[in-house]
Amino acid sequence: MSQILQSKKTVVANYWFRIITCTATTVLMSLSLSAGVKADDYKPPITITQGGTYSGNWQSSDPNTPAVNIQTSDPVVIENSKVKGPGQLIDAENGGANLTVRNSYGYGVAPNGDPSPGQFVKLYKPNSVVVEHCYTDNTGGVYVSSDHVIPQSLKIRYNRGHNVNGHLTDNNDVVAHFIQLDKVLNTPGVEIAWNEVINEPYNSSSAEIINIYLSSGTPSSRISVHDNYIQGSYS
Repeated sequence: MSQILQSKKTVVANYWFRIITCTATTVLMSLSLSAGVKADDYKPPITITQGGTYSGNWQSSDPNTPAVNIQTSDPVVIENSKVKGPGQLIDAENGGANLTVRNSYGYGVAPNGDPSPGQFVKLYKPNSVVVEHCYTDNTGGVYVSSDHVIPQSLKIRYNRGHNVNGHLTDNNDVVAHFIQLDKVLNTPGVEIAWNEVINEPYNSSSAEIINIYLSSGTPSSRISVHDNYIQGSYS
């Protein structure tokens, strides 16, 4: 009997430990998101041509000009930053990027009153991708297209998204995802986890919230999609 009681005490203790841990993690996420991001004094778009850690607020007013343009394969970290604009916010379509984005905010702006902003982060043939502890509002989220080039690492975790919106197609449909993998093949260690996405009717327009298109892990390391909270998806 004492062993049974001890086992029940252990279960209850583990339960409350998990509750406290999750609460502490949420508080730390809120603190980390606000750290280093103070005034909304946005600077013009930036083009990054060498590796390093970058922090700041950047805004574009042109749908064809990203707020941050990555033009290097050196490791780049964007942290404690805000990006805003009507097009791509952080663009690494040149290929070969080693990009980490963390503790940052992305805000999509409807160009000419048309609610069709671009992605928060868009990458083509990256070497590695880490997007963690970020918040997005009115954007198309994170888009990764590898076109059969295998990234070394791909982690999208601990992010919060509000009102996913995206570009209009030729059929006047808005296609947007909070996370989309496009032909990311045979890639080990892919993890999409602990993200929260909340969409409101009439203020968002999305297709699948998490879209995995022609993508795969490996036999020993499958794509891991777990512990994500998704609320609402509206056309």
